[in-house]
Amino acid sequence: MPPDAPGPKRYAFLLIPGYSQLGFACALEALSLANLHPSGRVYYTWRLIGETGAPVPAYNGLTSHVDAALPPLDRDETLVVCAGNDAATGSTKAVLNWIRREPRKGMDFGALSSGAYTLALAGLLAGKHVTTHWEYREALTEMLPDVIVDSSLFCVDGRVFTTAGGAASMDMMLDRVRQDYGTDLATWVADQMG
Repeated sequence: MPPDAPGPKRYAFLLIPGYSQLGFACALEALSLANLHPSGRVYYTWRLIGETGAPVPAYNGLTSHVDAALPPLDRDETLVVCAGNDAATGSTKAVLNWIRREPRKGMDFGALSSGAYTLALAGLLAGKHVTTHWEYREALTEMLPDVIVDSSLFCVDGRVFTTAGGAASMDMMLDRVRQDYGTDLATWVADQMG
């Protein structure tokens, strides 16, 4: 990377037990592939976060090791809440308090799949245009009547972004790559995923 180029964009993925491994993998793969671009530049870095620091199981039983247990985030990090089956159970008081606190620093934040439900429980989606996994749409509408729940693959409303889950996470991340570094890099990453 040239000395005058800005540093890589930083992500923090919060894994809620029962998270969708497909959605998480699609999001992370887009960032990982960007770093394989022939430019040799590191475009993205990330860390994985869990409530306790112990490995976090996905809904399919596979687990991911995490780097930290609810650490303070930096303002330049982007928080992504990854959830799946039974997001409500994994959205503990400690997790919700942490999620309420960290975005106050001014960072972008969002959710994959039913992670939007966790953001809603934390009170961060009022008045926002969002999407979520189809199984959680009705619950979000009942919980937050002032939220516009859409059926699109992903939504962006200011600093908040949400996906419908699964492979939609790839579409959202490709859009973020495009916004961060332009169409050429996003197209290259999309070609690698095809």
